[in-house]
Amino acid sequence: LDAGRLPPRISSGMRSLDILLGGVAMSDGSVQGGGFGAGQVCAIIGAEKSGKSALAHTLARRMALDQGLHVLIASTELTYQQVAARLAMAEANIPHDALKIPHYMSPKQAHALMSTLARIKQAPIHVWDEPFINRDTLISKANAMHAQGKCDVLIIDHLMRMQATPREEEMGTPRAKILRDIVAEASTWARRTGGLVLIPCQASHPPKEEQRMPYAHETAECHTVAWEVDHALAIHRPYAYDPNQDPHLAYIALQVSRVADTGRTSLYWEGPCTDFREPPRDHVFYEPDPPQPKRRKP
Repeated sequence: LDAGRLPPRISSGMRSLDILLGGVAMSDGSVQGGGFGAGQVCAIIGAEKSGKSALAHTLARRMALDQGLHVLIASTELTYQQVAARLAMAEANIPHDALKIPHYMSPKQAHALMSTLARIKQAPIHVWDEPFINRDTLISKANAMHAQGKCDVLIIDHLMRMQATPREEEMGTPRAKILRDIVAEASTWARRTGGLVLIPCQASHPPKEEQRMPYAHETAECHTVAWEVDHALAIHRPYAYDPNQDPHLAYIALQVSRVADTGRTSLYWEGPCTDFREPPRDHVFYEPDPPQPKRRKP
């Protein structure tokens, strides 16, 4: 395997996120030195329906279409057709409901979707839609694809649906150890090949704390996953818990210490298209005033 084939830093395709990942904003609007590091593992932490897979798919599109990197998506939940449709509709800015409601899509949108879908199919995005993926089959597939020059970025979507190996089933290995070993093996693969690994992980908040940013050590089923990754990106969308919040606001936190935020930024969440984007310059996120404490009567 040829290690070091990727550039030292891999752009996320979004200016705010590149700055969060160590980039420096220049006077001409560009970002120098930002993005993910080659040979690293990044966990994407979020509550259920927070957009973990959507962020991974957004990064896959930007890395493949804009930078020409080969992305392997190990999809344990969605089929190849579903992943391709999501990528194409997000790229063409067409809501997903357009495929469900008859006559919802205009002829112009249909033409744009077909051309974008053809572009996605020609892009270096490889979807492995196997529902029963374990550690051995994952690394074997990644090694084979990398040997063919078709795996610069590996996305495990998502960790909580990964299965045990026959040996682990025979020995009755605890679920937490199975998941941690998968992340550890992926980390070894990334360092050996110089590739990048992105792993969406579901967060498990303590009771009555669902309305805050999750921490990297709060991954469901295995709280020690955070110690096997280089850093984590945590997602929090306040609108999912409070309808008074801006529906497009998505907080992204970089967590290196596993128990605190190293930095934060805001991305624009396009819900109907399940896509994360750089916030438009003319858009100001609406944040309601915090509730005022009740005054006591004199």
